[in-house]
Amino acid sequence: MVVSVGVGGAGSAAAAHRGCSANHATPSTITAQEVVRYHPADLELEISDDGHRAASGDGAGQGLIGMRERVALYGGEFHSGHRTEGGYLVRARLPLPSGPR
Repeated sequence: MVVSVGVGGAGSAAAAHRGCSANHATPSTITAQEVVRYHPADLELEISDDGHRAASGDGAGQGLIGMRERVALYGGEFHSGHRTEGGYLVRARLPLPSGPR
């Protein structure tokens, strides 16, 4: 498995994070990219893969539903779906608290 991690944004320190793409893949099955973008008003997380599905689970989990519910709980936006170039994309945008940090 190949995972590329990118962190970007102005004025923010990179936060430690663990890639959820890696949780559902087996070695040499998937190429994934994880991007964290810091914006003045929000934080954007983006995870995409190349569409080579790892053999795991029965699909009966609450993964995407749970992510959508948690993002909504914090007033954010959530999108997931197939990419036109193949593979899958999960993107979440979460508002950051206002005021001094």
